[in-house]
Amino acid sequence: MCLVDSDCGSEVCEAGACVGNGDFEDDFESGAFGPAWRGGGTSPWIIETTSPLTGTASARSGPITHSQTSDLELDVTCGGPGMVSFTYRVSSESCCDDLLFSIDGATVDDGSAGPATATFPLTAGSHTLRWRYDKDGSLSSGDDAGFIDDVVVMGCTAP
Repeated sequence: MCLVDSDCGSEVCEAGACVGNGDFEDDFESGAFGPAWRGGGTSPWIIETTSPLTGTASARSGPITHSQTSDLELDVTCGGPGMVSFTYRVSSESCCDDLLFSIDGATVDDGSAGPATATFPLTAGSHTLRWRYDKDGSLSSGDDAGFIDDVVVMGCTAP
C-alpha cells in the first residue's frame, strides 16, 4: 500500500498500490512452478487443472492425510513498501483443516472456504511468504485441499 510514488520500490504508486518494475506475478497457467517457488511439508503443492480458481490452472496443496501439512513458499525482496495478493479456496471440513498464510513465519490469515481474494502489506526488505494447508487428526471432507491462484507481489522481486 502506498500514498506517493516514493513509498514504492518501483517508484510507481497507483490507487494506493505499488505497481511497475519489481513486481512478481504467477497465475500457474504454465503448468509448472517457476524456480522462485519451494515446496515442503509432508507433500509439496502441485499445479492442477481440474477445478482452477481462474484460467486453466491453480496451485493445489499436495495430497496429505490426518495430522500432515503441505507447504508452498516464496522468498521476495521489497525495495520499499509492497503488497501481496492472491485468490484462494479451501475444500475441507469447515471446523478444523486450514489454509494458513504467513509472512516471515507469522500467520496473518487462516483462509475460510472462499473463493476469496486476500491482500497484505509488505515492508521493505526480504520476506518469506508461505501458504500451508494443515490437516487435523480426524475427519476428511471435500477435496481436503487448499488452492491458490493469481499471486501478485507488488514492489518486490523474487529470485
